[in-house]
Amino acid sequence: MSKNVDSRYKSVLFFISNVILPHKKWAVACALLSAASAAVSLLLTFFTKQLVTQTVHGEISLITVWVFVLLVLISAVTGGMIVLTSGRLGAYVGRDLKQSLAAKIMNAEYRTVQSISSGDAISIMNNDCRQISSFLSSDLFALVTQMLTAICAFVYLLTIHPLLGLLTFAYTPIGMILASKINKRLNTYYPAASNQKGEALTAVEQALSSLPVIKSFKMERKMMHKLNSVFHSLYTTDRQIKWWDALLQPACLSVANGPHLIFAVAGGMYAVSGQLELGAFIAITQILSYIIPPTVMLPFMLNNVNQTSASIQRINRIWSLPAAQRYGAEQQEPVEFCGEPSIRVERVSFSYASDTGAGSRRLELNNVSFTVNGAGLIAIVGGSGGGKSTLLSLLSGLYRPDQGTIQINGQDTARMNDRETGIQH
Repeated sequence: MSKNVDSRYKSVLFFISNVILPHKKWAVACALLSAASAAVSLLLTFFTKQLVTQTVHGEISLITVWVFVLLVLISAVTGGMIVLTSGRLGAYVGRDLKQSLAAKIMNAEYRTVQSISSGDAISIMNNDCRQISSFLSSDLFALVTQMLTAICAFVYLLTIHPLLGLLTFAYTPIGMILASKINKRLNTYYPAASNQKGEALTAVEQALSSLPVIKSFKMERKMMHKLNSVFHSLYTTDRQIKWWDALLQPACLSVANGPHLIFAVAGGMYAVSGQLELGAFIAITQILSYIIPPTVMLPFMLNNVNQTSASIQRINRIWSLPAAQRYGAEQQEPVEFCGEPSIRVERVSFSYASDTGAGSRRLELNNVSFTVNGAGLIAIVGGSGGGKSTLLSLLSGLYRPDQGTIQINGQDTARMNDRETGIQH
Protein backbone atom coordinates (compact mmCIF):
# COMPACT_ATOMS: atom_id res chain seq x y z
CA MET A 1 0.00 0.00 0.00
CA SER A 2 1.45 3.38 -0.97
CA LYS A 3 2.12 6.10 1.58
CA ASN A 4 -0.60 8.32 0.07
CA VAL A 5 -3.22 5.58 0.36
CA ASP A 6 -2.10 4.71 3.88
CA SER A 7 -2.25 8.36 5.01
CA ARG A 8 -5.68 8.74 3.40
CA TYR A 9 -7.09 5.82 5.38
CA LYS A 10 -5.48 7.17 8.55
CA SER A 11 -7.08 10.58 7.96
CA VAL A 12 -10.48 8.92 7.49
CA LEU A 13 -10.01 6.96 10.72
CA PHE A 14 -8.94 10.11 12.60
CA PHE A 15 -11.90 12.10 11.26
CA ILE A 16 -14.43 9.35 12.02
CA SER A 17 -12.99 8.91 15.52
CA ASN A 18 -13.44 12.62 16.23
CA VAL A 19 -17.01 12.91 14.95
CA ILE A 20 -18.25 9.83 16.84
CA LEU A 21 -16.52 10.79 20.10
CA PRO A 22 -19.50 12.88 21.38
CA HIS A 23 -21.71 9.82 20.78
CA LYS A 24 -19.28 7.16 21.94
CA LYS A 25 -21.95 5.23 23.86
CA TRP A 26 -23.67 4.41 20.55
CA ALA A 27 -20.34 3.46 18.96
CA VAL A 28 -19.48 1.20 21.92
CA ALA A 29 -22.93 -0.38 21.72
CA CYS A 30 -22.42 -1.07 18.00
CA ALA A 31 -19.01 -2.63 18.64
CA LEU A 32 -20.31 -4.88 21.44
CA LEU A 33 -23.32 -5.96 19.39
CA SER A 34 -21.02 -6.71 16.44
CA ALA A 35 -18.86 -8.95 18.63
CA ALA A 36 -21.97 -10.65 20.03
CA SER A 37 -23.33 -11.22 16.53
CA ALA A 38 -20.06 -12.84 15.45
CA ALA A 39 -20.07 -15.14 18.49
CA VAL A 40 -23.70 -16.15 17.92
CA SER A 41 -22.99 -16.94 14.26
CA LEU A 42 -20.17 -19.31 15.22
CA LEU A 43 -22.31 -20.97 17.86
CA LEU A 44 -25.03 -21.48 15.26
CA THR A 45 -22.49 -23.21 13.02
CA PHE A 46 -21.33 -25.46 15.85
CA PHE A 47 -24.86 -26.49 16.83
CA THR A 48 -25.81 -27.02 13.19
CA LYS A 49 -22.99 -29.55 12.97
CA GLN A 50 -24.17 -31.13 16.22
CA LEU A 51 -27.78 -31.40 15.03
CA VAL A 52 -26.80 -33.00 11.73
CA THR A 53 -24.46 -35.49 13.44
CA GLN A 54 -27.13 -36.38 16.02
CA THR A 55 -29.76 -36.79 13.28
CA VAL A 56 -27.52 -39.14 11.30
CA HIS A 57 -26.96 -41.29 14.39
CA GLY A 58 -30.61 -41.06 15.50
CA GLU A 59 -29.70 -39.38 18.81
CA ILE A 60 -31.35 -35.94 18.62
CA SER A 61 -31.09 -33.99 21.88
CA LEU A 62 -33.92 -31.59 22.82
CA ILE A 63 -31.38 -29.39 24.61
CA THR A 64 -29.45 -28.98 21.35
CA VAL A 65 -32.67 -28.10 19.50
CA TRP A 66 -33.75 -25.49 22.07
CA VAL A 67 -30.27 -23.95 22.21
CA PHE A 68 -30.28 -23.73 18.41
CA VAL A 69 -33.71 -22.00 18.43
CA LEU A 70 -32.54 -19.61 21.14
CA LEU A 71 -29.42 -18.73 19.14
CA VAL A 72 -31.56 -18.01 16.06
CA LEU A 73 -33.67 -15.57 18.11
CA ILE A 74 -30.59 -13.92 19.63
CA SER A 75 -29.07 -13.56 16.15
CA ALA A 76 -32.20 -11.81 14.88
CA VAL A 77 -32.33 -9.46 17.90
CA THR A 78 -28.63 -8.51 17.72
CA GLY A 79 -28.91 -7.88 13.98
CA GLY A 80 -31.83 -5.52 14.53
CA MET A 81 -30.05 -3.77 17.40
CA ILE A 82 -26.96 -3.19 15.24
CA VAL A 83 -29.11 -1.53 12.58
CA LEU A 84 -30.85 0.60 15.23
CA THR A 85 -27.73 1.76 17.08
CA SER A 86 -25.62 2.38 13.97
CA GLY A 87 -28.51 4.27 12.37
CA ARG A 88 -28.84 6.45 15.46
CA LEU A 89 -25.09 7.08 15.47
CA GLY A 90 -25.11 8.07 11.78
CA ALA A 91 -28.07 10.42 12.30
CA TYR A 92 -26.42 12.17 15.25
CA VAL A 93 -23.11 12.59 13.42
CA GLY A 94 -24.89 13.93 10.31
CA ARG A 95 -26.75 16.48 12.41
CA ASP A 96 -23.57 17.58 14.22
CA LEU A 97 -21.66 17.95 10.96
CA LYS A 98 -24.30 20.18 9.39
CA GLN A 99 -24.59 22.32 12.52
CA SER A 100 -20.82 22.74 12.83
CA LEU A 101 -20.44 23.59 9.13
CA ALA A 102 -23.24 26.17 9.33
CA ALA A 103 -21.65 27.71 12.44
CA LYS A 104 -18.23 27.77 10.75
CA ILE A 105 -19.61 29.55 7.69
CA MET A 106 -21.47 32.10 9.84
CA ASN A 107 -18.40 32.87 11.98
CA ALA A 108 -15.68 32.65 9.32
CA GLU A 109 -13.95 35.63 7.82
CA TYR A 110 -16.24 36.99 5.13
CA ARG A 111 -13.45 37.31 2.59
CA THR A 112 -12.62 33.60 2.82
CA VAL A 113 -16.27 32.53 2.79
CA GLN A 114 -16.62 34.23 -0.59
CA SER A 115 -14.00 31.82 -1.98
CA ILE A 116 -16.47 28.93 -1.57
CA SER A 117 -19.29 29.01 -4.09
CA SER A 118 -22.84 28.61 -2.82
CA GLY A 119 -23.37 25.51 -4.95
CA ASP A 120 -20.25 23.92 -3.49
CA ALA A 121 -21.39 24.75 0.05
CA ILE A 122 -24.82 23.22 -0.63
CA SER A 123 -23.19 20.10 -2.05
CA ILE A 124 -20.95 19.75 1.01
CA MET A 125 -23.81 20.31 3.47
CA ASN A 126 -26.07 17.78 1.74
CA ASN A 127 -24.12 15.19 -0.26
CA ASP A 128 -20.89 14.98 1.71
CA CYS A 129 -22.52 15.01 5.15
CA ARG A 130 -24.96 12.35 3.95
CA GLN A 131 -22.05 10.23 2.67
CA ILE A 132 -20.40 10.21 6.10
CA SER A 133 -23.70 9.60 7.90
CA SER A 134 -24.47 6.68 5.57
CA PHE A 135 -20.96 5.29 6.04
CA LEU A 136 -21.48 5.15 9.79
CA SER A 137 -25.07 3.95 9.80
CA SER A 138 -24.88 1.15 7.24
CA ASP A 139 -21.33 0.31 6.13
CA LEU A 140 -18.82 0.60 8.94
CA PHE A 141 -20.29 -1.64 11.63
CA ALA A 142 -21.80 -4.04 9.11
CA LEU A 143 -18.29 -4.73 7.85
CA VAL A 144 -16.94 -4.93 11.41
CA THR A 145 -19.52 -7.60 12.21
CA GLN A 146 -18.80 -9.52 9.04
CA MET A 147 -15.02 -9.34 9.45
CA LEU A 148 -15.15 -10.54 13.07
CA THR A 149 -17.41 -13.41 12.02
CA ALA A 150 -15.19 -14.26 9.05
CA ILE A 151 -11.98 -14.36 11.09
CA CYS A 152 -13.50 -16.54 13.81
CA ALA A 153 -15.21 -18.76 11.23
CA PHE A 154 -11.95 -19.30 9.34
CA VAL A 155 -10.18 -20.31 12.55
CA TYR A 156 -13.03 -22.72 13.28
CA LEU A 157 -12.78 -24.09 9.74
CA LEU A 158 -9.09 -24.83 10.26
CA THR A 159 -9.94 -26.80 13.40
CA ILE A 160 -12.44 -28.92 11.45
CA HIS A 161 -10.25 -29.68 8.41
CA PRO A 162 -7.06 -27.55 8.03
CA LEU A 163 -6.03 -28.73 4.55
CA LEU A 164 -9.51 -28.31 3.08
CA GLY A 165 -9.79 -24.85 4.63
CA LEU A 166 -6.51 -23.64 3.11
CA LEU A 167 -7.34 -25.20 -0.25
CA THR A 168 -10.83 -23.66 -0.37
CA PHE A 169 -9.52 -20.11 0.03
CA ALA A 170 -6.35 -20.46 -2.06
CA TYR A 171 -7.70 -18.13 -4.77
CA THR A 172 -9.15 -15.50 -2.40
CA PRO A 173 -5.93 -13.43 -1.92
CA ILE A 174 -5.39 -13.29 -5.70
CA GLY A 175 -8.93 -12.04 -6.32
CA MET A 176 -8.70 -9.46 -3.54
CA ILE A 177 -5.40 -8.10 -4.89
CA LEU A 178 -6.99 -7.70 -8.32
CA ALA A 179 -10.00 -5.93 -6.80
CA SER A 180 -7.75 -3.62 -4.76
CA LYS A 181 -5.86 -2.59 -7.92
CA ILE A 182 -9.13 -1.62 -9.59
CA ASN A 183 -10.26 0.15 -6.43
CA LYS A 184 -7.03 2.15 -6.32
CA ARG A 185 -7.71 3.41 -9.84
CA LEU A 186 -11.28 4.34 -8.88
CA ASN A 187 -9.99 6.44 -6.00
CA THR A 188 -8.34 8.89 -8.39
CA TYR A 189 -11.74 9.93 -9.77
CA TYR A 190 -13.88 10.44 -6.65
CA PRO A 191 -12.40 13.76 -5.42
CA ALA A 192 -12.68 15.21 -8.94
CA ALA A 193 -16.29 14.04 -9.24
CA SER A 194 -17.21 15.63 -5.89
CA ASN A 195 -15.70 18.97 -6.88
CA GLN A 196 -17.35 18.89 -10.30
CA LYS A 197 -20.76 18.28 -8.72
CA GLY A 198 -20.28 21.40 -6.62
CA GLU A 199 -19.25 23.40 -9.69
CA ALA A 200 -22.31 22.13 -11.58
CA LEU A 201 -24.63 23.22 -8.76
CA THR A 202 -22.99 26.63 -8.69
CA ALA A 203 -23.34 27.07 -12.46
CA VAL A 204 -27.04 26.13 -12.37
CA GLU A 205 -27.68 28.46 -9.44
CA GLN A 206 -25.93 31.35 -11.20
CA ALA A 207 -27.93 30.71 -14.37
CA LEU A 208 -31.26 30.68 -12.52
CA SER A 209 -30.51 33.73 -10.37
CA SER A 210 -29.27 35.73 -13.38
CA LEU A 211 -31.95 34.60 -15.82
CA PRO A 212 -33.48 38.10 -16.36
CA VAL A 213 -30.04 39.57 -17.10
CA ILE A 214 -29.15 36.66 -19.39
CA LYS A 215 -32.31 37.11 -21.44
CA SER A 216 -32.04 40.91 -21.51
CA PHE A 217 -28.53 40.84 -22.95
CA LYS A 218 -29.11 37.80 -25.22
CA MET A 219 -26.53 35.72 -23.36
CA GLU A 220 -28.40 32.40 -23.54
CA ARG A 221 -25.88 30.80 -25.88
CA LYS A 222 -22.92 31.84 -23.75
CA MET A 223 -24.54 30.53 -20.58
CA MET A 224 -25.50 27.26 -22.28
CA HIS A 225 -21.90 26.85 -23.42
CA LYS A 226 -20.75 27.26 -19.81
CA LEU A 227 -23.35 24.78 -18.50
CA ASN A 228 -22.55 22.25 -21.23
CA SER A 229 -18.84 22.49 -20.43
CA VAL A 230 -19.44 21.87 -16.71
CA PHE A 231 -21.81 18.96 -17.30
CA HIS A 232 -19.52 17.40 -19.91
CA SER A 233 -16.62 17.39 -17.43
CA LEU A 234 -18.84 15.72 -14.84
CA TYR A 235 -20.07 13.20 -17.42
CA THR A 236 -16.50 12.31 -18.43
CA THR A 237 -15.49 11.64 -14.83
CA ASP A 238 -18.65 9.64 -14.09
CA ARG A 239 -18.08 7.56 -17.22
CA GLN A 240 -14.59 6.65 -16.04
CA ILE A 241 -15.95 5.73 -12.61
CA LYS A 242 -18.63 3.48 -14.12
CA TRP A 243 -16.07 1.80 -16.38
CA TRP A 244 -13.76 0.82 -13.53
CA ASP A 245 -16.74 -0.02 -11.33
CA ALA A 246 -17.91 -2.45 -14.02
CA LEU A 247 -14.50 -4.17 -13.85
CA LEU A 248 -14.74 -4.33 -10.06
CA GLN A 249 -17.94 -6.38 -10.21
CA PRO A 250 -16.48 -9.51 -11.93
CA ALA A 251 -13.36 -9.32 -9.75
CA CYS A 252 -15.54 -9.47 -6.63
CA LEU A 253 -17.73 -12.20 -8.10
CA SER A 254 -14.64 -14.33 -8.68
CA VAL A 255 -13.75 -13.88 -5.00
CA ALA A 256 -17.29 -14.96 -4.07
CA ASN A 257 -17.63 -17.97 -6.36
CA GLY A 258 -14.05 -19.29 -6.31
CA PRO A 259 -14.21 -20.81 -2.78
CA HIS A 260 -17.62 -22.36 -3.49
CA LEU A 261 -16.30 -24.05 -6.62
CA ILE A 262 -13.13 -25.32 -4.94
CA PHE A 263 -15.02 -26.60 -1.91
CA ALA A 264 -17.69 -28.29 -4.06
CA VAL A 265 -14.97 -30.33 -5.79
CA ALA A 266 -12.47 -30.89 -2.97
CA GLY A 267 -15.07 -31.21 -0.20
CA GLY A 268 -17.12 -33.62 -2.29
CA MET A 269 -14.08 -35.82 -2.87
CA TYR A 270 -13.28 -35.87 0.86
CA ALA A 271 -16.92 -36.70 1.68
CA VAL A 272 -17.11 -39.55 -0.87
CA SER A 273 -13.88 -41.05 0.44
CA GLY A 274 -15.21 -40.92 4.00
CA GLN A 275 -12.65 -38.36 5.22
CA LEU A 276 -15.35 -35.74 5.90
CA GLU A 277 -18.55 -36.34 7.87
CA LEU A 278 -21.90 -35.07 6.61
CA GLY A 279 -22.27 -32.78 9.62
CA ALA A 280 -18.82 -31.28 9.01
CA PHE A 281 -19.63 -30.86 5.30
CA ILE A 282 -22.81 -28.90 6.10
CA ALA A 283 -21.02 -26.89 8.81
CA ILE A 284 -18.27 -25.88 6.39
CA THR A 285 -20.90 -24.88 3.84
CA GLN A 286 -22.42 -22.59 6.48
CA ILE A 287 -18.98 -21.28 7.42
CA LEU A 288 -18.40 -20.28 3.80
CA SER A 289 -21.48 -18.04 4.03
CA TYR A 290 -19.78 -16.21 6.92
CA ILE A 291 -16.32 -15.88 5.38
CA ILE A 292 -17.07 -15.07 1.74
CA PRO A 293 -19.35 -11.97 2.11
CA PRO A 294 -16.71 -9.87 3.94
CA THR A 295 -14.04 -10.77 1.38
CA VAL A 296 -16.44 -9.72 -1.39
CA MET A 297 -17.57 -6.58 0.43
CA LEU A 298 -14.05 -5.42 1.35
CA PRO A 299 -13.23 -3.93 -2.11
CA PHE A 300 -16.61 -2.18 -2.15
CA MET A 301 -15.97 -1.02 1.41
CA LEU A 302 -12.61 0.43 0.39
CA ASN A 303 -14.40 2.05 -2.52
CA ASN A 304 -16.81 3.60 -0.02
CA VAL A 305 -13.89 4.70 2.14
CA ASN A 306 -12.46 6.51 -0.88
CA GLN A 307 -15.77 8.33 -1.41
CA THR A 308 -15.89 9.18 2.29
CA SER A 309 -12.30 10.44 2.11
CA ALA A 310 -13.26 12.79 -0.74
CA SER A 311 -16.21 14.05 1.33
CA ILE A 312 -13.96 14.60 4.35
CA GLN A 313 -11.54 16.65 2.24
CA ARG A 314 -14.39 18.90 1.10
CA ILE A 315 -15.77 19.27 4.63
CA ASN A 316 -12.30 20.21 5.87
CA ARG A 317 -12.25 23.02 3.30
CA ILE A 318 -15.00 24.70 5.31
CA TRP A 319 -13.65 23.67 8.70
CA SER A 320 -10.27 25.20 7.80
CA LEU A 321 -11.77 28.64 7.10
CA PRO A 322 -10.18 31.20 9.43
CA ALA A 323 -12.53 32.68 12.00
CA ALA A 324 -13.51 36.30 11.60
CA GLN A 325 -11.33 38.62 13.62
CA ARG A 326 -13.23 40.22 16.48
CA TYR A 327 -12.59 43.92 16.79
CA GLY A 328 -13.17 45.95 19.90
CA ALA A 329 -14.64 44.95 23.24
CA GLU A 330 -17.68 42.86 22.46
CA GLN A 331 -18.76 42.76 26.08
CA GLN A 332 -19.68 46.46 26.09
CA GLU A 333 -23.16 47.44 25.02
CA PRO A 334 -22.83 49.72 21.96
CA VAL A 335 -24.16 53.26 22.32
CA GLU A 336 -26.38 54.65 19.59
CA PHE A 337 -24.86 57.72 17.86
CA CYS A 338 -27.03 60.86 18.10
CA GLY A 339 -24.83 63.55 16.48
CA GLU A 340 -24.31 64.61 12.85
CA PRO A 341 -23.48 61.51 10.78
CA SER A 342 -20.22 61.42 8.88
CA ILE A 343 -18.09 59.01 6.86
CA ARG A 344 -14.40 59.51 6.29
CA VAL A 345 -12.36 57.19 4.07
CA GLU A 346 -8.64 57.93 4.07
CA ARG A 347 -6.03 56.27 1.82
CA VAL A 348 -7.89 52.94 1.75
CA SER A 349 -6.51 50.05 -0.30
CA PHE A 350 -8.06 46.60 -0.47
CA SER A 351 -7.55 43.29 -2.28
CA TYR A 352 -9.51 40.03 -2.10
CA ALA A 353 -6.30 38.00 -2.37
CA SER A 354 -4.27 37.30 0.74
CA ASP A 355 -1.13 39.35 1.23
CA THR A 356 1.76 37.16 0.11
CA GLY A 357 4.32 39.92 0.17
CA ALA A 358 5.04 39.38 -3.52
CA GLY A 359 3.41 42.64 -4.55
CA SER A 360 1.39 40.88 -7.26
CA ARG A 361 -2.09 41.32 -5.76
CA ARG A 362 -4.87 42.90 -7.78
CA LEU A 363 -6.14 45.88 -5.78
CA GLU A 364 -9.90 46.38 -5.92
CA LEU A 365 -9.45 49.76 -4.24
CA ASN A 366 -6.20 51.70 -4.41
CA ASN A 367 -5.53 54.68 -2.15
CA VAL A 368 -9.16 55.85 -2.04
CA SER A 369 -10.05 58.90 0.05
CA PHE A 370 -13.28 60.88 0.49
CA THR A 371 -15.41 62.45 3.21
CA VAL A 372 -19.19 62.63 3.56
CA ASN A 373 -20.85 64.85 6.19
CA GLY A 374 -24.52 64.99 7.12
CA ALA A 375 -27.47 62.82 6.20
CA GLY A 376 -28.68 62.37 2.65
CA LEU A 377 -28.74 60.10 -0.35
CA ILE A 378 -25.37 59.29 -1.89
CA ALA A 379 -24.92 57.52 -5.22
CA ILE A 380 -21.79 55.53 -6.04
CA VAL A 381 -21.42 55.17 -9.79
CA GLY A 382 -18.88 53.35 -11.93
CA GLY A 383 -18.35 50.52 -14.36
CA SER A 384 -18.68 46.83 -13.63
CA GLY A 385 -15.83 45.64 -11.43
CA GLY A 386 -14.98 49.18 -10.39
CA GLY A 387 -15.18 48.42 -6.67
CA LYS A 388 -18.65 49.75 -5.75
CA SER A 389 -19.78 46.60 -3.94
CA THR A 390 -16.36 46.25 -2.33
CA LEU A 391 -16.58 49.79 -0.96
CA LEU A 392 -20.03 49.12 0.52
CA SER A 393 -18.74 45.91 2.10
CA LEU A 394 -15.89 47.85 3.69
CA LEU A 395 -18.24 50.52 5.01
CA SER A 396 -20.61 47.94 6.46
CA GLY A 397 -17.80 46.07 8.22
CA LEU A 398 -17.89 42.87 6.17
CA TYR A 399 -14.27 43.50 5.16
CA ARG A 400 -11.44 45.40 6.80
CA PRO A 401 -9.12 47.54 4.67
CA ASP A 402 -5.61 46.28 4.00
CA GLN A 403 -4.30 49.83 4.29
CA GLY A 404 -5.82 53.13 5.38
CA THR A 405 -8.66 53.93 7.77
CA ILE A 406 -12.42 54.21 7.66
CA GLN A 407 -14.16 56.39 10.24
CA ILE A 408 -17.92 56.30 10.75
CA ASN A 409 -19.31 59.08 12.91
CA GLY A 410 -15.79 59.80 14.11
CA GLN A 411 -15.00 56.24 15.17
CA ASP A 412 -12.37 54.10 13.48
CA THR A 413 -13.97 50.87 12.26
CA ALA A 414 -10.74 49.01 13.06
CA ARG A 415 -11.51 49.58 16.76
CA MET A 416 -15.19 48.69 16.50
CA ASN A 417 -16.77 45.27 16.82
CA ASP A 418 -19.46 44.03 14.44
CA ARG A 419 -22.37 45.23 16.58
CA GLU A 420 -20.90 48.70 16.97
CA THR A 421 -20.38 48.96 13.21
CA GLY A 422 -24.02 48.05 12.67
CA ILE A 423 -25.22 50.60 15.28
CA GLN A 424 -23.37 53.43 13.51
CA HIS A 425 -25.33 52.66 10.33
